[in-house]
Amino acid sequence: MVIYPMREHDYDLVGNVNGQEIKSIFKKLKGGTAAGVDGIPILLFKNFLSILIPIIVLLCNKVLRSGQWPSAWKTSLFIPLFKRGNPKAHENYRLIALVPALSKVLEKILDTRLSNWLNTNNLIHEEQGGFRTGYGTTDSVFILKALIDKYGKGKTCLYVGFLDLHKAFDSVDRELLKDAMLNIGLPHSFVRLIVSMYTCVSGIIQVGNRFSKLFDIKRGVKQGSTLSPKLFNIFINDVVNFLENRWAPKVSLGTQKLSLLLFADDIALVANKPQDLQTLLNLIEEYLHIKKLRLNTEKSEVVIFKKRKVGDDEKYTWFLYVTHKERGYYPRILLNGPYIRYHRLMSPDQPRRFPGEFNQTAKQ
Repeated sequence: MVIYPMREHDYDLVGNVNGQEIKSIFKKLKGGTAAGVDGIPILLFKNFLSILIPIIVLLCNKVLRSGQWPSAWKTSLFIPLFKRGNPKAHENYRLIALVPALSKVLEKILDTRLSNWLNTNNLIHEEQGGFRTGYGTTDSVFILKALIDKYGKGKTCLYVGFLDLHKAFDSVDRELLKDAMLNIGLPHSFVRLIVSMYTCVSGIIQVGNRFSKLFDIKRGVKQGSTLSPKLFNIFINDVVNFLENRWAPKVSLGTQKLSLLLFADDIALVANKPQDLQTLLNLIEEYLHIKKLRLNTEKSEVVIFKKRKVGDDEKYTWFLYVTHKERGYYPRILLNGPYIRYHRLMSPDQPRRFPGEFNQTAKQ
């Protein structure tokens, strides 16, 4: 095992772990969690933690110093979980990924360190509200509502494109992820460790007492890993710069100007003109092509917010102009790519509905 010398600023991310860090992580882990491919349950570690801590600390520190992720930690055990619909259709199952307990512990430590490093250096754009300390969908929904209140008056409208990415985490190109980590300024020692984590990754599926053959996983970030959302945020962080460098249209809110809001892999494009939204959609299509990602058109939609006076009183209602692929064409926005349907009518008397993660927060 080769031990590389570390530079001073590397210690924030890949410096030695201590027993207190290990204790803190195991305290948060549920003892009843199923074991990974190694068959060692978390409960075993929790029951004998005082004895095992020195060994775990030694092992984790060797991994951090060498920059080499253990091959035994690179295989995930997948358990299919039925969602709904036809039980014979594979798309109606969700795969739950189980990883070795020690891999999960070190990933959580790295996740905490990476989160602190990104926040301290202010490297993730303000448009990103997902999986950031001190941020959440409530912030994104608040900004979106403020934009609706501002632009949905009189003859003006707010055009919002709610975009969902098709299997976003599973589609991440790892070479592009490496480039994104280096471009954002992460130390080479940390990047080397993440690259090792995603080299020669494999999986195996368990159904009852039967197991599939081992298969390679050549794309994506790991399912079920607390580190994956942060890595994805880094992966698409340059979308803001991409739009700015192409003079993408923006809307203003106070002193701020923006073209989109993000919550991890959920994107909301915002514009006050249909042609501006068209421009943004075209640019996003170009960006996704570069990143080797694609839209999930079944879950993406365009919403037009407009305020219209009702009757003679002073009550106002928000209307979403409906456009369907099969019927009804009100304002129609053509795309140089997949068709994106329009959302149905919404008024303030109904629960506010925003697609994807935005909707989950709006219900609260």
